[in-house]
Amino acid sequence: MENRKLVTWMIVTSVSGVVFAQTVRDGKTFTNSIGLKMIRIEPGTFLMGGTPSASLRSEDYQGPDWDESPPHRVTMSGVFHMGFTQVINAQHEQFDPSHRPFRGRGGVSKADDEAVVLVDWDEADRFCHWLSEREYRPYRLPTEAEWEYACRAGTATMFHMGDELPDGFQKINPEVGPSHCSFWFPDKSHLPAVYRIDDSGSLRVAQTLPNAWSLFDIPDRNDHGPAIWWDGVQTLYHINGNYGGLWSEETGAMMGLIMRTSTGDGATWSPARQIGAYGQVSVATLKTQEGYLIISADGPDSTTAIYISKDGGTTWTDPADGRTMREYAGAGGTGPRISGIHAGIVQLEDGRLLALGRHDHPGRQERFNGRAPTSISSDLGRTWTYSVSELPAISSSQRPALLKVKEGPLLYCSFMDMVTKRDKDGKVLGSLKPQEKKGMRFYDSAGNEFVGYGLYAALSYDEGRTWPTRKLMTPGGPPCDQTSIDNSTFRLSATNAEPCGYLALCQARDGVIHLISSKLHYSFNLVGLKVPA
Repeated sequence: MENRKLVTWMIVTSVSGVVFAQTVRDGKTFTNSIGLKMIRIEPGTFLMGGTPSASLRSEDYQGPDWDESPPHRVTMSGVFHMGFTQVINAQHEQFDPSHRPFRGRGGVSKADDEAVVLVDWDEADRFCHWLSEREYRPYRLPTEAEWEYACRAGTATMFHMGDELPDGFQKINPEVGPSHCSFWFPDKSHLPAVYRIDDSGSLRVAQTLPNAWSLFDIPDRNDHGPAIWWDGVQTLYHINGNYGGLWSEETGAMMGLIMRTSTGDGATWSPARQIGAYGQVSVATLKTQEGYLIISADGPDSTTAIYISKDGGTTWTDPADGRTMREYAGAGGTGPRISGIHAGIVQLEDGRLLALGRHDHPGRQERFNGRAPTSISSDLGRTWTYSVSELPAISSSQRPALLKVKEGPLLYCSFMDMVTKRDKDGKVLGSLKPQEKKGMRFYDSAGNEFVGYGLYAALSYDEGRTWPTRKLMTPGGPPCDQTSIDNSTFRLSATNAEPCGYLALCQARDGVIHLISSKLHYSFNLVGLKVPA
């Protein structure tokens, strides 16, 4: 199996202007022997880090990320040159002709003048060394400070052209992730002005407005679905899944599961390495009774794949062993993978594995009577038997979490209503209206029944067969507005909890259970779950 990282990059050279004076006509730019045009970046001081902007609406921007604060002044004391654009296919393939067959993988980067992809950091570094020897000048990848200084180009706004993108700047391809496009923009003829339809998949460089340094197409990356797990002794495991991140010959797509470890409380980490072919990690990492480690990730055909390590994370195997579902099985069927994506997994007392997943397509939900699919394996994930749970099905923008608490019961956290509507073919029609939500019945401390909506917790005392204890996850009190996934807002009240998000569960040494959604942190104990609202 061959895997390559999807990255685009720029390079810098720190050769002094004196040397350039002999070879560069205007002292500001030069084009080297492979056609890479470089621009001189002058010394200066800038404010590095996230800077809140008063002109942005709160629902659009919630402030800088934690690792971008506090903003601090950085001085660039020396001159360096940076490429006008990302390195393109025609340039990279002068260094590595064997890369040409990777053009067009995943439907992107086919032409000579498109940004090269499926190149990892090490290969990009080797490219720089090769170019240095060829040009007799030291080329390298930019530092983080150089990168941000060049990107900002003297500005302190969200984008180099201001706090808003100009009309038509951001292209959107309805054929890539069509469900998401349909969810946000059901009527493609009424896209926000900033967007333009572009289904070409083109990565041609220099197609957007340059910044003040004349740099084009300043890129970024989205690492999707991270997870972190502690082994209870000394090792932290950081697992990350990428869609559009790794090319896998096994899956025929750009995805993969990578992992790194730390024995220093996260201060230092091992080099990241690939451990599996499939993409988004499901945050269902556990150690079995046998001492094996299990990590799960979204698999093919609306399934969850698992990877097992019997040697503490050194090597990993896929129990499915290349087997796929020839015909998708519903309740009563069997298969080589967990039914549904984003599945939570626990090991039962008798050693079996139990998982609860998510199906988005209405047809697959119907095979489980509109309920969350249950998958049970008696052979450590080689084969799974499917059944109907008594818990409601969920869909887009929702991920459940499953945990076996220290006191014995199974804890399942999820949502009682889907947030999107789909037709029989699975196309997203829009958001579920409040009057269309069914909710779930609960009892308050006085014994009165009420209907609650949103996030709930359920306890099972019989290994997942029934879930008699259920709790609406809200502190009660006066209604207030809260932020959820993708900066969406909801009204939190005594009967209305968070409607969606990607959930993760863990239990601390003191017994406190921590539930993390896409935005919020909940903490509680087992006793609190059993007390009526």
